[in-house]
Amino acid sequence: MKLHSTFRKLADPFEVEFDQLAKEIDHSGLSGQSREHALVSMLRKYLPHRVGVDQGFVIDARGATSRQQDVIIFDRTVGTIFEINGLQYFLRESVIAVGEVKSLFGAEVRYRRPSRGH
Repeated sequence: MKLHSTFRKLADPFEVEFDQLAKEIDHSGLSGQSREHALVSMLRKYLPHRVGVDQGFVIDARGATSRQQDVIIFDRTVGTIFEINGLQYFLRESVIAVGEVKSLFGAEVRYRRPSRGH
């Protein structure tokens, strides 16, 4: 298997949907939603089945709530997902990663080590 060329071929349709087709949408908010949908769909396809990918909010045991997250990657085997009027809330303990989708990618990728004891 030619790993590099295989990954490139898998990435090409994502690039078309994420970048080129999203640019065809004149409304910036809807264009952003299109990019979010493209990324969530791709991650769902290639991440292991025990991992879920969605959008929503992260909550902790004290009820503190994050801003809305464009992408939440979570462990399906941990915790409960609460849904209120179509909005999803994920327990902090089940969240593996969160992401914000931007149309331009720069060098800003941040990793925050999970706090201990929670």
